[in-house]
Amino acid sequence: AIWGWPLLRAVCITMTFLAFYAAIPFLSLSTIGAANYIAPIFVTLLSAYVIKEAVGSLGWLGVSLGFAGVVILLQPGTDAFSPWALLPIVGAAFYAMAHAITRTKCQNVPLAVMSLSQNLVMMLAGLTVSAFLVWLPPNSALVEAYPYIFDTWSDVSFQDWLILAVLAVLAIVIGMMLAGAYQAAPPSVVSAFEYSYLAFVAAWDILFFNTTPTIISATGMIMIVVAGLLVLPRKS
Repeated sequence: AIWGWPLLRAVCITMTFLAFYAAIPFLSLSTIGAANYIAPIFVTLLSAYVIKEAVGSLGWLGVSLGFAGVVILLQPGTDAFSPWALLPIVGAAFYAMAHAITRTKCQNVPLAVMSLSQNLVMMLAGLTVSAFLVWLPPNSALVEAYPYIFDTWSDVSFQDWLILAVLAVLAIVIGMMLAGAYQAAPPSVVSAFEYSYLAFVAAWDILFFNTTPTIISATGMIMIVVAGLLVLPRKS
């Protein structure tokens, strides 16, 4: 019984990563990051209607502001809209569900169990998708249109293995640092600092991809950040 809820939480987090990474070839890092950071808004909605926790006037103001920011960022109904922009939003919804499960069902679950279940589910997801693509390979037109998602396995050079090793180490270090931060400080404080991620992805967009956010997209990002800060829990 101890594994049930951690496994469901792990599935939600895995879906978050799948949606996030699937959007990378089609959107700027800034747009993906901003869309992904509406997760606190989804957490607020889940708190109100599923967990039955009080939200308050600032929380509902944040939900409204965040929704408006998403509309401005994605610009539905215009030529600037991309259906791929919905992926990080879907990922944010799964991330919020993972938070809700952690809060309501995994309070007394050992950290090692949650960490192991998450890594097992992510590994199983990778093996399943890889096996499916081998068993039922997509047609050439689909591979040509979306090689990032549907292309076949390629040879991995020594340099690639080094990059993968560095990324693995960074993932472990980041996970440990985040866990330590949430242990050392109130979640509301740590969550506020997590929004600095958006400043970094905007900088990486400019430095590495020569992509500068437009005034409209920057406005949407700022609204989402403010909304996320509004819905953060506060001491009574």
